[in-house]
Amino acid sequence: MLIELCEMFIDSDNLLNVRHLTTILIGYSGFFKFDKLSSITYNDVEVKDSYLFLNIRKSKTDQYRQGNQIRISKDITSACPYAMFNIFFGSPGSNHFLFRQIFRSGGVSK
Repeated sequence: MLIELCEMFIDSDNLLNVRHLTTILIGYSGFFKFDKLSSITYNDVEVKDSYLFLNIRKSKTDQYRQGNQIRISKDITSACPYAMFNIFFGSPGSNHFLFRQIFRSGGVSK
């Protein structure tokens, strides 16, 4: 189902569609609930050649509050979370949240 969804919007220039696909793929591949996804910032992401490292600062199951690192690897299908992340974000490097609100005005999304 994810591959079909990604193939349907593979050439989309709509920022909302790309953000939704990125959220879905990273959430699915990392087994994240929305509260963890919404708390990830740009500084929590480390991009390597073949995978992403996501630093999860705190979690309900992290009893010692040490945090966790989740690795999300490249895939060869159109539903690759690594590729979709690079399309949507480019290179991370700030303390803003990854999945922020997108404003739409006059057919343009920001």
